[in-house]
Amino acid sequence: MKHSSLMQAYRHMLAAILMVALTVMVPANSAAAAPGKTGNDEILVFAASSLAPPLQQIARLYEERNGIKLRFAFASSAALARQIEYGAPADLFITAHPLWLERLAERQRIDMADVQAIAGNSLVLARPAASAHSTANIRTLLLAQDTGRIATGDPGSVPLGMYARSSLKALGLWETVGPRLAPAANARAALLQVERGLVGLGILFASDAAGSDRVTIIAEIPAGPAGSDGRIQYLAVLVGQPPASKTAAKFFLYLASPEAQEVFLRRGFSAPE
Repeated sequence: MKHSSLMQAYRHMLAAILMVALTVMVPANSAAAAPGKTGNDEILVFAASSLAPPLQQIARLYEERNGIKLRFAFASSAALARQIEYGAPADLFITAHPLWLERLAERQRIDMADVQAIAGNSLVLARPAASAHSTANIRTLLLAQDTGRIATGDPGSVPLGMYARSSLKALGLWETVGPRLAPAANARAALLQVERGLVGLGILFASDAAGSDRVTIIAEIPAGPAGSDGRIQYLAVLVGQPPASKTAAKFFLYLASPEAQEVFLRRGFSAPE
């Protein structure tokens, strides 16, 4: 009993530290920020930052019906995966890119057989709402020097940036446009740059751009070639081999339910493939 209590105390402390250290994109009155006990009545979810709006809404629905407290850490998939690799007490990991699942599987932190796709997304070219740029010609805008820098995720590690790089390469624009990118630490940080007018353009997830009244979508950007950096899929997996939390396993299955899927669609995501 004493050992179990110590482990629960450690889990609670480490979770609190992580959610401060990571780029957590949740309002103070959200389900993720509400106090709750650790253990079987609480689930700690590490999720890609672009999933914050739908997951917060889904959490409210789920908590009301099941008496379960959902806590979230939202950040870049790469940052979250590293925390899990080093022993962070996450119950569930949702990533915007499969690369991080493969690495966690190699380190025996997850089982790839348990992975499920819960949503899809696409890329758009967007501008600050107050900007005068309005042409829908993607190539012309991306090559125009007067548009300044272009916000997106860091192409070296952030899924948004990795997908943006793949699309720019497919358009034959990577060598020209790549040096003008303003790499952000995660997708929501890239959105913020565009919202504040710190850049002339942004290559953003469609869901992020559609959910903001401070950016204007110019056009959808064609996906890159088929493969890990082409089709954008959000993949969820339980942490641990085998996963320790049956409570988390139930929420994991709920994410694929019609009710949860409807929330994703309303928030600008597409159905998983």
